[in-house]
Amino acid sequence: MRALSQEGLSENEKLARAEFISSEIGADIFELSTCNRVLICGFNADSGKLLSAWFEANSINYDSQVNTLIGVHAWEYLVEICSGLDSLVIGELQIFGQFRKSIQWHKDHDFIGPDSEELLQQIIWASKKMRNKLGFNHTTESMLNLGTDAIEECIANESHQGSVVLGCGDMGVKAVETLIDLGETDIIVANRSPQNAIQRLGPLADKVRLMTIQEWRDSDLDAGLLISTIRASEPLEDESYLMNDSENAVVFDFAWPPSISRKCTGKRTLRDMEYWVLKAQHLAREVGLKELQSQGQEYLLDLSQRASESRERKGEAEFRKLTHKELARLASTWIEVAQEKEIPQVQAFSKEIANKITDRHGFITIEEFVQWVLSTPRALEEDLVVRIADDVEELVMDLHEHLPPSEVRA
Repeated sequence: MRALSQEGLSENEKLARAEFISSEIGADIFELSTCNRVLICGFNADSGKLLSAWFEANSINYDSQVNTLIGVHAWEYLVEICSGLDSLVIGELQIFGQFRKSIQWHKDHDFIGPDSEELLQQIIWASKKMRNKLGFNHTTESMLNLGTDAIEECIANESHQGSVVLGCGDMGVKAVETLIDLGETDIIVANRSPQNAIQRLGPLADKVRLMTIQEWRDSDLDAGLLISTIRASEPLEDESYLMNDSENAVVFDFAWPPSISRKCTGKRTLRDMEYWVLKAQHLAREVGLKELQSQGQEYLLDLSQRASESRERKGEAEFRKLTHKELARLASTWIEVAQEKEIPQVQAFSKEIANKITDRHGFITIEEFVQWVLSTPRALEEDLVVRIADDVEELVMDLHEHLPPSEVRA
């Protein structure tokens, strides 16, 4: 999973990888990486080609054991993830924000078009409904909240020597807010760019000391509590360098991939992602995870049906608009060869044909439709009726690929 994750990649690396995958499969894509999953979606794409390109982009061998979902099952699974129903911390809000940001990123870089974005926005809509239905709007916001009690305990310890927060992304800002709310007064925020940290922290920046990560590493400033939220492709330390290594030090690693290596435990107490996963699982048992998931699955079926009906209605409306536009275009060519007295009949017949196509598509064969055109009782010359029938037959064949998916007929 770590090899496939976007976490720790630079912006240019993320772009290059996404461009390669999208180009290889010739379709829109959407990727999302969190602390316990990585996923990729291809829109109107072959799943085998998508997975092959994904693995090739990451220079790893293809693994056929990857869980693959298609169609409505994929849509429903994404709702479970985005809503917090399928999460390490049941009902957490952080993944919802990550999902929305990822949609915007893929849109900004042209990896998703309007149709793909609409499907993803439907997932946002359904996730909001799910959160309201299950009462998730009153649950924990992120993995960090699991550590609030532990953070408070560290700060209250007599030997506590201040706190250091590594990274100032969303999780880093939340860590600073939590520390300040709990009464911590000695806080260092180490970020790749202190200037970016000032912008992210806003007024909170005045309550902390800011420095680069390298400056902090060179300073020999130990702290009673080190909270790492920084995302890096490789751990920030190795056997030759341990951050905050003293007997009374506690290290909370909320980053994925891990920023603190388990191989380098040293004297300190390390609580990494594995520790928080176990804590989250314990919390899930307390809140009745199975019952919540059962309620969620039942409601998800309703949301899926409503979303499907919405897409069908939109597809029908677009198909109707396209059909009437094309018939109006054809009618203008028929009028050019019609007798003057036939023009009103041609105009009316074109509208009748358009309505017939939109009302009966999927329930009448092309041969039957052409015969219906040829047998019109309207006062039109036979040659003109034959031309209309030929043009309509060609148009129906062209329109076939624009029919709503559930109504396409061979």
